[in-house]
Amino acid sequence: MILFLNDRGVSEVLILDMESHMIRTTKRLCATAALVLISTVATTAVYAKDKPAAAAAETINEKIRPFLLAAQEASGKKDFAAVLVQVDKAEPVAVSPYEKFLIGQFRAIAAQNLKDTPNMVRGLDEAVDSGYSTPSVATFALISGQTAYTDGNYTKAIDRFTKAQAAGSTEPSLPSFIADCYFKLKRVPEGLAIVDKSYLDDQAAKRVTPQDELARAAQAALDAKMPKDEIIWLSRLVSNYPTPTNWHDLLAIYRDAHPLSPQGILDLYRLMKATSSFKSPSEVEEYAITALDKRGLPGEAKAAMDDAIAAGIITKLSTSMNEIKNVANAKSGPDHASLAASEKQAATAANGRVAKGTADAYFGYKEYAKAIDLYKLAQTKGGIEPRITNMGLGESYALSGDKADAIPALKSVTGESADLASFWVLWLNLAK
Repeated sequence: MILFLNDRGVSEVLILDMESHMIRTTKRLCATAALVLISTVATTAVYAKDKPAAAAAETINEKIRPFLLAAQEASGKKDFAAVLVQVDKAEPVAVSPYEKFLIGQFRAIAAQNLKDTPNMVRGLDEAVDSGYSTPSVATFALISGQTAYTDGNYTKAIDRFTKAQAAGSTEPSLPSFIADCYFKLKRVPEGLAIVDKSYLDDQAAKRVTPQDELARAAQAALDAKMPKDEIIWLSRLVSNYPTPTNWHDLLAIYRDAHPLSPQGILDLYRLMKATSSFKSPSEVEEYAITALDKRGLPGEAKAAMDDAIAAGIITKLSTSMNEIKNVANAKSGPDHASLAASEKQAATAANGRVAKGTADAYFGYKEYAKAIDLYKLAQTKGGIEPRITNMGLGESYALSGDKADAIPALKSVTGESADLASFWVLWLNLAK
């Protein structure tokens, strides 16, 4: 609400009535933000005849008064071209922040009605930069920021959006748009800091951060080659939206960004299977090849192929897949039959290597109770790094439905598999 004196010594109130300002974002990990503002601005002149002149918020110098009154009169007649003529005359004699704000306001509203975008932006910026404090500044700064954002002037958009916040804008999505501007300027750490604050505020208020904001932060970290931040944001995305697609993105991006040993690949694909997040037959094929050729686990290779076919992930076997399946089928029978003897050997062995290998095999056949007993035996006998046996033990407990024992085992995993173990814990904690 803007007050100034008319030529009769009466306080005159110019009310700027803005419609709602809605910010909408697009979906997907590679989403870009889009700010939509309703551009219709209406002005209404109200004469506060019962209020004394002293109620005016500011005084206006005598040199500028005639031009502003003429602009007000022309605005009331919807003669917006005349409004611009008058504010051009008023501008050189404007002294106070209040006067500069009024000039900017008149210019912005008139230019908007004339569909003169450059002049409208000029007026908005004059009002925002005038130094005058009023709630309308927040609205003007928001619209100016919207225009700058649309034009690709992200540095200016940051400035305008930030000033809208400082002027009291309560638009809840402003932080995400400021962050997006930083992302577009490749100033990713600054953008992530803003999204991080919003996320922590949401957590404290028990609100769920919009999926697009989390996805955009993860994508920005990925594009900027910031692996630690990338995993943080992907994990937050999965924590709040544990869909198969988001699980796949987390695990596939982690796989592609980190050189993993065959065991690490196996652990990752085991979780991808548990979260039903396989997307392509090639991932299942790599899982089966790793189990069969690199870890000597035909039972797990067979299960990987059989389960993927049953789930519809593989609808047609390629030549290479058919070969893997045939080999796994041929080897798994004799292999499973040999495990009873391996158990006896493990019990008398000098170290835990046989026990660990036998536990791995039982895991592949989904015989998790036996796998758990043998991983424990391997730990007792020693000779195997604890991180390795703890990972197998944690996975076995997890897939057997024993969350209480799975989480401590997984949390004790160190080294290469520590991140993967933390993803398993995340999945267990999200389980209903």
